[in-house]
Amino acid sequence: MLTWSTEELAEILDVAASTVRKWIQKKQLRAVKACNKEGNRIRESSLIDFLDDHPKYRQIFLHKLTNNGAIGNKDSKEVYNYLLQKGYLT
Repeated sequence: MLTWSTEELAEILDVAASTVRKWIQKKQLRAVKACNKEGNRIRESSLIDFLDDHPKYRQIFLHKLTNNGAIGNKDSKEVYNYLLQKGYLT
């Protein structure tokens, strides 16, 4: 299972961390509270659900995914292959 922190997801989607926290508060994005020190973690299934509802951010995510860079602290090729294997990408 892939997870990202609020800060990592903000960097991936080119938004402020406060924006990601607002999405979580408004229940537009599901997150799991790992612990007080680490904060929220966003699972890949939650991210995919969010991206399905927000085409602008889906486009940003897919662009970064196919540019062979990093997706948060993970290699984009590994993330792409994992999401493809899970059936999230077609």
